[in-house]
Amino acid sequence: MLKGRYKRIMYRKELKVALVVMIALSVLVTTASAAPTADSFGVDDANGYKNSYVLVPVNITNVTDGPIISITFYILYNKNIINYTDAQNGNLTSGNQQSNKWELNPNPNLPGGLAISISQNPSYPWPIQNGSNGSVVVLNFSVIGEPGETSRMNLSNIELAEGAPNYQKGPAPSKNGTFTVGSARAWYLHNDTRMYKGNMSKPEDTLTIRNGSSINWTANEAATVDVEFPADYWTGWLKLNTPFADNENFTVAVGSYNITTSNFTSAGTQNFTGDGFKTAFSLNISANEFTVPKGNNLSLNVTNPSAGSADLVIMTGGGSSFITSPETDPGYPVPELSSIILFSVGLLTLAAYILRTRFLKR
Repeated sequence: MLKGRYKRIMYRKELKVALVVMIALSVLVTTASAAPTADSFGVDDANGYKNSYVLVPVNITNVTDGPIISITFYILYNKNIINYTDAQNGNLTSGNQQSNKWELNPNPNLPGGLAISISQNPSYPWPIQNGSNGSVVVLNFSVIGEPGETSRMNLSNIELAEGAPNYQKGPAPSKNGTFTVGSARAWYLHNDTRMYKGNMSKPEDTLTIRNGSSINWTANEAATVDVEFPADYWTGWLKLNTPFADNENFTVAVGSYNITTSNFTSAGTQNFTGDGFKTAFSLNISANEFTVPKGNNLSLNVTNPSAGSADLVIMTGGGSSFITSPETDPGYPVPELSSIILFSVGLLTLAAYILRTRFLKR
């Protein structure tokens, strides 16, 4: 009887030990088999002027379940706006400036984009460790598009690979960006509520328009004469830091602003509705003929009506949000040189005519 009881006790102990071992092995297998990933992988918005070259880093954020020894991905863009020139290793793959620690193989022949493969050189082991943040590749684009044009930069087919013993491959959430070609007629919004003509160098930031309020972005220079704009379309982009709530509305208007009286006079308005996902809104404002009087400022007004409850967070600086005047723009804040010359020639002609008439009367 005692012998049978002893056997039962030993069996239970052995069963517990077996269960503990199985659980431990299960945890180890689950941990070992997890594919590498990251919080995000992609690019930020970028900009540049036509006929210039712009470096666009491809960044990875918070690597987990690595380390990573190779990366492949596609980046799609409009080849009529930006053109791939070359690529170089990023700060996570340069190995203290020794680029041969990672081998970079770009393929620019992908329709609509570029395929990139970068892998650790087995002779110079330099994997990307867990928790790493930084660039893996830096792309060099030449800007061939026209001022005011934009191109998406969308990442896809992202594959992060770890080394021995599992050689697992995993994806990462893509972070997409937009490339904007700078324009001398574009007014770029800054979070000081000013807009700067042709200047994309202001630092990136945001400006929040609370529910039921509006903000006027005014040109950083007042009109030096009465500037008359013919009826035409004003284009551009308004980019949000976060998607605007579904079915919430906001309006964008272009016109003249009197800083002394804080009075905005609209020449044309465009209405927008959020969908809970979209963060970029294309401007195409049909404006009537209007005049910015001397001493007043060209202005862009953005209004967040009181009907909803969502805040509107506008991205500013770095060329992210802007309004572009039409080709019929006479020149602001002063007329173009050609207009001044024509005006001067007209005055000289009139003066010559008056003098000639007086001379003939004598």
